[in-house]
Amino acid sequence: MTGNMNRRVFLGTSALAAIAAGTPKALAFAALVVAGGIVRMLCEESMLVRQYPEYADYMRNTSRSIPGLF
Repeated sequence: MTGNMNRRVFLGTSALAAIAAGTPKALAFAALVVAGGIVRMLCEESMLVRQYPEYADYMRNTSRSIPGLF
């Protein structure tokens, strides 16, 4: 689990650095990292709803990552 979290932090930090760089390749990399994170989040939520049906109620009352937006 710790290795997975370290990888996510590394990718997130790399994506922020890419956005700061502003080159087309760097921005494309950042977009791929963000898209991958969204896909991972949606897959995990789907698994959680299947495994724990009450998780659907929790999802209705909780924002994913950006309160009020997503």
